[in-house]
Order: sequence, then structure tokens, then C-alpha cells
Amino acid sequence: MSPQTDGLLLWAGAELSLVDNSQRYAIPGVDRAITVRANSAWELIFESPAPLDSLLTRWVEPLVFLTTTATRRKTGLAFARVSSSTWRVPEPATSDNLRLYVQNGPRPGGGIPSFGLLHELSDWDFESQLPALYSFVQCHLSTVDQYLSYRSASGHTWQMRFAVLYQVIESMDRSLNSSADTPDAETLAFALAALDRALSTEPALKTFRSRLRWATKHATDKSLAQRLARLDSQVDGFISAELADSQWMNDLAALRNSVAHGLEAAKSLV
Repeated sequence: MSPQTDGLLLWAGAELSLVDNSQRYAIPGVDRAITVRANSAWELIFESPAPLDSLLTRWVEPLVFLTTTATRRKTGLAFARVSSSTWRVPEPATSDNLRLYVQNGPRPGGGIPSFGLLHELSDWDFESQLPALYSFVQCHLSTVDQYLSYRSASGHTWQMRFAVLYQVIESMDRSLNSSADTPDAETLAFALAALDRALSTEPALKTFRSRLRWATKHATDKSLAQRLARLDSQVDGFISAELADSQWMNDLAALRNSVAHGLEAAKSLV
């Protein structure tokens, strides 16, 4: 990916820019009076026609993720205008442009107070940071999809939303650290061979052979508390420092178990 000054991002045969999309309205009966609705829009220009599914998943979804993380509420396309210089529109059409209106379902209305924003436009240097955003979404698409689903969901109990959130966290850890969690193939094969030899001399363990082999294969799997601790260390202990507590990950994992397994303690939590 290589950003350039002509557009905010030039990558994979497309140029992305943030453009002014403000609209003016004349006030009926009032001479030379207009109102202006300030607005902006993302503009994508492709070197050649692109499939619609690629347009949405590869290009639009990172921008939806950007806005959703900023506002922490459901977002999406308000409308999309699509055109191509290669299209031939039959008569009596008067335009060679296709307007694609996308309905995302009801979204929260009204403005968002500044304290409700996680980040603002002024926090971004799009030319240098958009490539990082697009790389992140491409590498961790499953986690991004889960997060967007979490923000878009409505009408669920806090238990359900919490269950989705901790799964997002586990998914993020797996995506970031998949290579570290993959046991060495040679070491694993040696361990399984040793287990089989041991089991062959203990007939009483034959019933448990499949479970023991499964446990051996997954011996390096991390618990939720271990994943939380690793993620915390990867951001230089930020959460532990903010909470002034080095054991928060164990408490959160215990809360997860209570909620996920429907334990009595989960019913009394606020």
C-alpha cells in the first residue's frame, strides 16, 4: 500500500478520497437566501470495473469499522452513487450514472456529543493511517465482522452482549497470535507417539484414548484469562495500569464462566 497526495489512499487499483458533499437549499419566498447542510463523503475511483461484493467487503467495510469505532454505535452506508465510463444506458435514460440506495435499517438519530466520540476527524492523518486501517481489517476480518455485529445488534440482554464481546476479544487474540499458539508439528507428533506407547501398556486408559490425545493436541491453548493477560502485555500493560489491578483478567474470566454457563451468580450481577 502506498498513500499519495492525489487521493488519501491508492491501493489495489483504486484511489480513495474524502470529499465535500455539502448541499445547498433555496428558501422559498426569501430572495437570495439559502441554507447549507454540511456533509462529506468517501469517493472511490477504480482503474477498472470492480465486483460489488469486493467493493463492499474490501473497501467499504473498513470505513464502516472506522466510523463504528468512533461513534460506538451502529453505522453503515446512507447511500451510494455508482458509475462507470464503460456503461451504455439505453434510451430514454438521461444519465449514465446508477444510484444505489442502501438501507441499513434504523440507526440512532441525533447528534453525538463530543464526549461520546472515541476519536474525531482531527485525530487522524488519513494519508498515513488509512493504509494501517485497511491492513488491520484485511488481516483480522473475522474479528472486525464480530465487532460490527455486536455494535449493530439491538434488543439483546446485557448477558448476550457480554458473551459476544468476550468472544470478540478471544478472536482478536487468536488472530494476532496464531503463529505463537501453533505447536511445533514435530514436537506434537513426538508427544502423541509417546502417549500412544504409554496407553498401549495401560489397558484401563483405552477408553480415554481419544480424550487424552485431544488434550495433548490442545495443551498449549490459552484460557481467556491468559489471552487477556497477553493482550494487556502487548499494549504495555495499559489496562492493568488504568485499573490499578493486575488480577482483573482472572475476575473477568470468572464473570465469563458465570454468564456463559448460566450460573446462579450471573443473575445477581448488575
